[in-house]
Amino acid sequence: MNLNKKWIGIFLICCLLFAVIGCSDDNNNENTGLQIVENNNDSEGSVVEDNSDPVVETEDALSEAVMAYFESMPDHIYKIGQADFLEKVENGEDMFIIDMRSEADYDKGHIEGAVHLGFNTTMSNALMDIPQDQPVFIYCYSGQTAGQAVATLNVAGIDARSVNLGWNFGISKVEGYEKYVSTEKTEITPLGFDIPEKVQTAVDEFYKGLEGAEAPYKNNI
Repeated sequence: MNLNKKWIGIFLICCLLFAVIGCSDDNNNENTGLQIVENNNDSEGSVVEDNSDPVVETEDALSEAVMAYFESMPDHIYKIGQADFLEKVENGEDMFIIDMRSEADYDKGHIEGAVHLGFNTTMSNALMDIPQDQPVFIYCYSGQTAGQAVATLNVAGIDARSVNLGWNFGISKVEGYEKYVSTEKTEITPLGFDIPEKVQTAVDEFYKGLEGAEAPYKNNI
């Protein structure tokens, strides 16, 4: 397996890990996530050094982006509470919103100003047109797929967070959410932000793997 494929593999694992964060339950809108426990007293839970066939042989844009994603984990763990998200909508804050549900459900009603990008190559094809100069918030049905999409966008240099518990169990449970719902479609504007080639390739491969009858990743669930 060559170096590029290894980093694409790590990139996919990164997406899967943060799918767990994406669909975790937040009580009182407080953040929860994966906890890493350090144990210096015995071998249980410790990292065993493996000197055979190391993954990191050279530095490149993809490896640096993946490692930075883990090393600079923010307190909000790439999530926002559903009520906090709607408060930002209420205040008209400068942000970019992505609705990842089906196009049919998007057409029935979505958060005003949200663009529709699916859990497929529409996301990777639009990568360079997703703003890198403002926060991006993503919601799906439950937070699972949005959590994975958030990982792909952050590795690409986009400040993205998922909305806790998605539309079905988060947004639609907030009292008065209906006043922020619109049926007016918002088109994505071509922006042409720079994406490192290896990062774009990894994101392309991830979303291509979700499409078609023989998709190797299916829904990555």
